[in-house]
Amino acid sequence: DMYAYESDLVKAYTLSPNDPEITERYGYLLIDNKKEIGAELIFKAIENKYSSNDPRYYLSWADALVYLDDEGWYGREHILSQCIKLFPDFTTAYFELAYLYREKGDFVKSFQLYKKIYEMNPDDFRAANELAWAYFWNTEYDSAIHYWSSYKEYESRFSDTTQRVAFRHRLGMTYAIIGNKKKADRLFSEQLMIINGMIAQQQSRGIWGSSMAGLYFDLAVCEAYFGNKDKMIAALDSAYFRYHFFWNWGLNHEPVWEKYSTDEKLIALKIRNNENVEFKKRAFQKALIKSNIND
Repeated sequence: DMYAYESDLVKAYTLSPNDPEITERYGYLLIDNKKEIGAELIFKAIENKYSSNDPRYYLSWADALVYLDDEGWYGREHILSQCIKLFPDFTTAYFELAYLYREKGDFVKSFQLYKKIYEMNPDDFRAANELAWAYFWNTEYDSAIHYWSSYKEYESRFSDTTQRVAFRHRLGMTYAIIGNKKKADRLFSEQLMIINGMIAQQQSRGIWGSSMAGLYFDLAVCEAYFGNKDKMIAALDSAYFRYHFFWNWGLNHEPVWEKYSTDEKLIALKIRNNENVEFKKRAFQKALIKSNIND
């Protein structure tokens, strides 16, 4: 329950204001609730939480600076590249850098990195998922289908047999594009049933982890496919304004709800989200100036 989590976090920070783990999470809570001081707490927590000999130090900075322009020493590309140079086996940095390239529209660099990540970690379903996306954006649909079709193989390895990887709706999305509506309908129906079961706590969220935001985003994708526009909007509202989903690029580039791009409710939701993004950008810019943190 998000409300219980927020209440517990406030109590935890009140009791342990010098705990960097709690401070960082509390800072993000404040930022999500439009309180600028949250950005300062996040920067303070990162400096106290990790040393520069820990790859998570660089990753935390890259995450905190996600709303700023990608320029100079505080640019995410610079920070993540430094992390990879210092810690070449830390695959999470490769993921984040590939995400960044995709969001900047550099699909060639993004594709190259995703291929490298998969070669490093073929058993990691996240690597297969992102490589499938890379092929999808490159309109190489047969290759995208190949990697997203691997969901049964990955799921067979989980000790918790209720765990599922979020491939079915993306596989269905690709089949729909190439004209196989029957397969697409079946896969989206399966994914919708899985998501509703997770929300109702009838099965483990498994690989979705604690991200209810991502779960509601995927719910919106499924509802959009079946033409349930109002349910799509409701799910997106939960993802972005109740659970504070951070994937703004996805909201603006999701292929499945492209057909609703001129819908007033979707446009209004995007505007509202962009206002939140601009607030966070200003907050982190001010905090960066105050922090006096050097390269």
